[in-house]
Order: sequence, then structure tokens, then C-alpha cells
Amino acid sequence: MNQKPLFISDIYDALSDVVRALGGPKAVGALMRPELPADQAGRWVSDCLNREHRTRFDPEHVLWLLKQARAAESHAAMAWIAETCGYAPPVPVNPEDEAVRLQREMVGLMARMETLASQLRINHKLPGGVRVVG
Repeated sequence: MNQKPLFISDIYDALSDVVRALGGPKAVGALMRPELPADQAGRWVSDCLNREHRTRFDPEHVLWLLKQARAAESHAAMAWIAETCGYAPPVPVNPEDEAVRLQREMVGLMARMETLASQLRINHKLPGGVRVVG
């Protein structure tokens, strides 16, 4: 169970909440920086979350953290970003719902392509007098 933070004041709090939800700096560091020993990778994450430290996450790191937070059903950081930027609260998409939507869209596009191919066969000739055959 992920406990939602009571208050997020800035991006550091938001990302700290993500790191907590993902198991803490050492666990996250080991995933983000596998080339480093786990303790050192954990210190790197802690440094990136420290407002006073010069070490910072790259934008790619922030996106990775947000995607991992989504997978862990921890949405506070994304909600804070949306609110701070003047957007409506985000609604996570159920991957199964997204797959069904994409399949439905693909079936519709295929039906449209079949209709266009049929119209082309019936009404038009290709350059050089070659007719489209189905």
C-alpha cells in the first residue's frame, strides 16, 4: 500500500515520493545506475533529491521515475506536476483499456483501407493503364 503524501511543495518532494514508493534511494539507484555499486547509486539518487546538492536528474531520469511510479500506482508526483503547470489532474490509463482502444482503431482503419482499395479497383486505373486487381 502506498501512502499518499500530505503535502508536496516542489519537484524534489514529488520525486522523493516516487523514490519512496519504489523502495528507496538504494533500490532505485540500483535500477537507474546499474554500473555503480548499489550504495553509491543510492547516494547518487539521494544527492539528486537534495535541493542543496549540485547533482540533478536528467529529464530522461525524471520520465523514467514517473513511468515507474505509474507502474507502482503512485500518482502523487504526476498530479503535482499537472497541478503546478495548470492542467487537470491526470487519469492513469489502464493498459488493457488502451490495448482494446488501439485494436478497435486498427480494425476501423483496416475497414477504411478496404473501402478505399475497392473504390480504387472499381473507379480508377493506375498510370500506364494497369488496373488494380483484388
